[in-house]
Amino acid sequence: MLSNTVNDALESAETLAARLRQERSGLKIAATDRNWLSAACFDQAFEYHKAIILLVRQSLFGAALALVRPMFEIYIRGVWIGQCASDAELEKLRKDRIDKKFHQIMKEIESHDSGNISLRAKVTGNFKDAMNDFIHGGRLQLMRRLTGNAFAPNYPANEIVETIDFVSAICLLSEWELVLLAGRKDIATSLLDEMKARGIFAD
Repeated sequence: MLSNTVNDALESAETLAARLRQERSGLKIAATDRNWLSAACFDQAFEYHKAIILLVRQSLFGAALALVRPMFEIYIRGVWIGQCASDAELEKLRKDRIDKKFHQIMKEIESHDSGNISLRAKVTGNFKDAMNDFIHGGRLQLMRRLTGNAFAPNYPANEIVETIDFVSAICLLSEWELVLLAGRKDIATSLLDEMKARGIFAD
């Protein structure tokens, strides 16, 4: 059975997802490689968010935590494609793949004026290590499969709530980037105010 705090976090995340889904309904984005490849990344991030919520609802916490890093990375790739990638890199990505390490992509975003200091701070140090650990079956993931002398999920409620809040922050950021691609500055301004109030985006 899920704790009350986890249930509350899930309900909040589900309400947010439904609102954002309605908000982006009918958005028109210019058909360029940069825009569409970037938008595809954000669309994938929304799907990860939905999947994580569904997995937590079923108490499949290990699987949910393993999706946090892919969700964060696809969001970052969307930002990089939209703001930093060269035309040559876009052409290569459309035909094949980009041979650029994730830390290089992050560095390029950090040097861009739109770099998000608040979010970057959340994925450095222990939090970044934890994302890697949960996707690769490291110590943090394995130790949470033990309950006494049995093999059963043993994930602290506060960790699950923190995870839900984090992926909802990525969802909001993805929505913000998407509406900017569509030129809807009115929606983007409202989202930015909301993110600042939540402490997601730095002033």
